[in-house]
Amino acid sequence: MKLTNREVFESRAPLQVLMDVKFPVKVSYALAKLVGRLNPHLKAIEEVRGALVRQYGKPGPMNQVLVQESDEGYPEFVEKFSELMAIEVELDYEPHIVLPLEAGGGPLEVTPAALVALERFITLEGAEDGKTQ
Repeated sequence: MKLTNREVFESRAPLQVLMDVKFPVKVSYALAKLVGRLNPHLKAIEEVRGALVRQYGKPGPMNQVLVQESDEGYPEFVEKFSELMAIEVELDYEPHIVLPLEAGGGPLEVTPAALVALERFITLEGAEDGKTQ
């Protein structure tokens, strides 16, 4: 499966939320495998992003380095970061995960933003036939 680094990067937070939900074993296993496949890519993205922040940023409060719009190097940072996010990667993962509508003892609640970020990897039970509830 070909993905851009942006798709990988944007899937991180929604997947972390789903990892805390109790699902049937097969769904939990599929999510764990997906996270395992994405982690090396996420680590590489974070390393390069961190290097860009250190290169173009300035020390902020509490000793962290920040890149702000007012910084001289901000336009170049945005250009380099956009270039990083556009890189395509091959992910050795094909199964599409079908999330049940109920999980953890109640209805599954997922934000639309999370679903957009994860649409390459998951669908909701019943949505694979195009029906919505």
